[in-house]
Parts: sequence; C-alpha cells; structure tokens
Amino acid sequence: MQGMDHSMMSGKIDESQPHGHDAGGQSMTTTPQPMGSPMMSGGPMTTMMDHSAHTGTTVFHEEADVKNGLSVNMNISPVPYIAGDSLSLSFLVNIKPQNTFVSTSDLQIEHEKLMHVIGVRSDLNEFFHIHPQVAGEGSFAVEHTFNKPGMYKVWSEIKKDDVVHAFGHPQVSVQGTGPKEEKSISFNRNVYVGEYQASLQNGTLTASRDNRLAINISTLNGVGVKTEDYLGASMHLSIIKDDLKQFIHAHPEGHTHTNRGIINEAKADVGHDHSAESLIEFNINFPEPGLYKAFAQFRPEGINLPQDDYLLAEFWLQVEEKRSFAISSWWGLLIFSVIAIGLLSLAVNKYISVRGAE
Repeated sequence: MQGMDHSMMSGKIDESQPHGHDAGGQSMTTTPQPMGSPMMSGGPMTTMMDHSAHTGTTVFHEEADVKNGLSVNMNISPVPYIAGDSLSLSFLVNIKPQNTFVSTSDLQIEHEKLMHVIGVRSDLNEFFHIHPQVAGEGSFAVEHTFNKPGMYKVWSEIKKDDVVHAFGHPQVSVQGTGPKEEKSISFNRNVYVGEYQASLQNGTLTASRDNRLAINISTLNGVGVKTEDYLGASMHLSIIKDDLKQFIHAHPEGHTHTNRGIINEAKADVGHDHSAESLIEFNINFPEPGLYKAFAQFRPEGINLPQDDYLLAEFWLQVEEKRSFAISSWWGLLIFSVIAIGLLSLAVNKYISVRGAE
C-alpha cells in the first residue's frame, strides 16, 4: 500500500516511527454515553452529539490520549505536506497497549462506510469528508489533496460492537503557496450552492439543551427540491466549534422530514418553498456556548454527480450560554397568577374589614 509504513503492516505499531503529524491533542474522557446523550470531545467533559439513526452508544477519543483500548492512528506521507500534492492518509485500527490490529471483519458499516474521515482547516474555510478503503488487516488508506496551506484538524469515525468511535487526530501543518488562513464570519441564512440555494432556519441557539435546525433546499427560483440519499441520509451535518475542540456529526432524526421540536423566532425566506419535501430538520445539543460553523452535505434529487460527491452549504452559528434560572412562559404566567390572586385576596379582605367597621 502506497504511503503506509511497513511497521504498521506487521500486526503492531512501531511507536518509534514518525506519525507524520504534530504532537498534542486535548485531554479526553472516553466513557461510553447512552445514545442521544452528549458525546465527549475537546477538553475534559466537553461534549459531542451524534444524531444518526444507529442504536447503541457513541464515544469520542483524542488519538494522543488513548493508552488502553480501541484506537485509530493516522499517518500521512510523504513529508513535508505540500498544498496541491496528492498525499496518502493511512489509518491503523488497533488495541492499546498491545498495538494489535483490529480485524476489519470486526468493524461495522455505519452510513454505508466502514470509516468516515472529516477534516477542516483551522479558519473553518476548508472542509472535506472522505472515506478510506481497506488496505490490509486493520488498516485503511485514501489519497487526498489539501488544496490550501494551513493547519488542519482531522477526525476519523469507525463502528465496533454497536458503538461509534470518533478519534480526533493531532493537527496537520500543510505548507505551500496559496490563500492563507483568514476567518471570515457571516450569519447569512441563505447561501447559494451552484444551481441551488440552501436556507437555514433556527431560533436562538442555547448550549446544553436541544435546538432545532432546519435546512431548506430549493432552486435559484425558490422552488423546493427534495434531496436524494447521500451515504444513507437525506443530509449530513458536521458542526465544528471555531477552536476545533467541539465536533458534532449529525443526521436528520429518523432520516425523515417530520417536524420534531419547536423553533423560536423562525422566519421563512420570502418566495421559498419550505414544504415537507424540501425541509430537513436536525435536533442539536451544543456542548458549550461559542461560535460554531455548520457544514451541510447534500445531493439534490436527480443531480448528475459521482456517487460519493456532494454539494456543500456552510453556515456560522452563535450559541448562547444556558441561563441557569430561566423561567418558561408557562411558569411565569403561573407565578403572575398566584401573585395577582394574592393581591386581590388582600384587597377583598381589606374592603370587607372596612365595611365591617362601618
């Protein structure tokens, strides 16, 4: 296999071999979480939610922190990494501390693939979602070209024993000429993608609670367009925090267009068809407040694209801190009613006392 160290094909990893990326990574917790609950990512007790239809649990690890149990190690060659060059990304699935291979027959297909790899540049202006192929027992490989120089963060996902494992790999420095990293933030809720447009509906986004996001796909004239399945879902949504410490890989709940949840302050774009056929909804629990970017991958129905290709719509999201003592409108009305009744009762009693004294 091109680009794979021979030491990685023997059944064990030679830890003395360079891995082709920077050292580092965040301290992680790898305790399995029930499906539908937060998934660990970034620093200690930070969270990541996977909203796909699979059953079981989902856990997150940083490659550099895994000392025991399942691990995925990433290697990139050749060095140095130059923008515009075809590079070999290889991934070894193994068990620590023995460094023994995990047979590919022990892995399960998740959204039509044995492995998903998602990466972004640190300014969140570059995104990719690729799928390495089996390259040997316990090993996967794929050719990829980083189009622009900069620092990149890569995550790999596999499924074993009904548990999805996501591994954050140390950042990769890509050299070369071209546009440098520059974070350009826009909260535009309608973006053009080729011959289509994508519109995002959302209310106020709040950390540590469920938030509804809805994306409508339409033609440039505003006619709603259905999406065809891309990797087993009507849309894939990757949401990444601007410090790269939070990573959410989501799919529409149940892969249907059913309205689930309440959206606050949502306003449909004038002239757009937000029909059930073109509206794709997600229920997202953001682990912490801050600035995020959402990458929506989709394939309009009948589009002439290669099988694994997709269109990409990007949206910046601002997530607010959860208010510890927030009172719902129902409770507010109840409290107001109790106070009003109490005041009215006092007034009536005073009136009766005055009339009795007369």
